[in-house]
Amino acid sequence: MAVSIYDSDIFSKAFTTPETRLIFSDSEYIRCIVETEVALARAQEFAGLLPPGTATEIQNNLNTAEIDVEELAKSFLKIGRPILGIVEQLRNQAGTNSNWVHFGASTYDIMDTARVLQIKQAMSSTKRKLVKVLSRFDKLISDHGDAIMASRSNNMHSATQTFGLKIAVYAEEFMRHIERLDGVKSRALNVQLAGANGTLNSMGGKGVEIKLKFAEELELGSIDTFWHNARDGITELGQCLGLICSSVARIGQNASHLQSTEINELCETGEQDRGQSTTLPHKNNPRSAEFTEAVARLGRQRSMGLLEIMTQEHDRHGGTYIAEWALLPEVCILTDAALAWLIDLLERLKIDEARMLSNIWAAGGIVMTENLVHTLARVMPKSQARLIVEEAVQEARTNSTSIFEALSNKVEVSEIISRNILEDALKPQNSTGDSKKIVNKIRNRLDKFL
Repeated sequence: MAVSIYDSDIFSKAFTTPETRLIFSDSEYIRCIVETEVALARAQEFAGLLPPGTATEIQNNLNTAEIDVEELAKSFLKIGRPILGIVEQLRNQAGTNSNWVHFGASTYDIMDTARVLQIKQAMSSTKRKLVKVLSRFDKLISDHGDAIMASRSNNMHSATQTFGLKIAVYAEEFMRHIERLDGVKSRALNVQLAGANGTLNSMGGKGVEIKLKFAEELELGSIDTFWHNARDGITELGQCLGLICSSVARIGQNASHLQSTEINELCETGEQDRGQSTTLPHKNNPRSAEFTEAVARLGRQRSMGLLEIMTQEHDRHGGTYIAEWALLPEVCILTDAALAWLIDLLERLKIDEARMLSNIWAAGGIVMTENLVHTLARVMPKSQARLIVEEAVQEARTNSTSIFEALSNKVEVSEIISRNILEDALKPQNSTGDSKKIVNKIRNRLDKFL
């Protein structure tokens, strides 16, 4: 019986991806544990701690499919950790080499390293999706980059910008996310090998050599000490994913807002009944934007929990460590799912360039006030120009007229500025500044990622 949204037959596919459902499944966790134990045996044999050929014999005898998960669950409830139960089953499989399975390692060593193997897979899945998001940004810029729209601050028209610039801001942010994700690998994707307390006392004076070989076998990194109680690498990864989720949630929220009836500058395409209301026949709700935001918000919330449990008493503390078992997979799962929703959203978006322009004029063209001030400032002090435009805005709003008419009727303006100059100042294409240059720079940088 499903007890969480992640394994629910009804809800799970909206909050997980096929990739992360496999990566964080029990079967994959067991496989990662077995891979870790075999790699440890190989490293110990390499250092001369185990007899020659032992690691290969152990590997040949171990079979993850024969692990009794029900027995493992019983052992876990009794011991409080899954490793002793699984090691006992692996030793039974190993036969004459049973004493060499898990030799000198701690529970943390195996649990943490196996988890890192899972995280490495999840990071690869997430990076692939980030690159795909960038490719969708690139296409949106290519198809609609020159479209002019009103930028918005505090949900009000601010100034004009190109749609390409709006997307370029997202694209540069996501390029930084990829750089962060790559940068955190050296601090998060490390083996754990410390023994009981970090001295590697049971490794016969060859612990440092064994740890380096252990990391090489698993294609992971290694730090000089250990991280039983130093969870900064894992926590940093969580915050990196949390940042990604925050960006994804913002885009989902913005896309939903721009689909509102009053704005309607873009919409999600899909089947006739997609996102339909049970009571209102006219409604097709923006479900991709909705789930993009919701799933990403959940991922960000889980990432914050890792900061809370980073504090560890002395050299180990189970009270905080146990919480990490739930939070870290959830951050990875939700981030991957949020990105999958974002990709779906970006692939569905239909951009209405004409509506973007009409919304500018529906508000009386006041979004061009900055351009008007600069135009007037060519023939008068800027402070005076600012006051004149402010007064014209108020008159336009009061009289329900355009900013052009309000300014044209001012004697102090009409005597020194022709109507043609004012009309040029009010053309949206004349107030986008260096948008095109900026967008081109971003597109050039996108080539590196795509």
